Amino acid sequence: MHFGTLRIAKPLAIIYEPKQKKMREYKVETLIYYSKITTDSNHIAKSSQKEIQEKLNEYSKQGYKLTSTDATHFGFAVYIYLYFEKEV
Repeated sequence: MHFGTLRIAKPLAIIYEPKQKKMREYKVETLIYYSKITTDSNHIAKSSQKEIQEKLNEYSKQGYKLTSTDATHFGFAVYIYLYFEKEV
């Protein structure tokens, strides 16, 4: 069961790398999923796969690359963080 997505609309950071003479823009996408009573221990992985792929496609079309991921849980919620970057 998915109750919503928290989005940070503005870039997380824009960093200039003088050695590479490049600027990079970073964004983070946070997806929140809630556990439910079921015998399927993989229900969150199965139900989130489509939305995560859609986010990857969306950011890829904007020129971003997925650079890192992280996940944590609190109570019945699982938080999935997708970190993106692109050259600007």
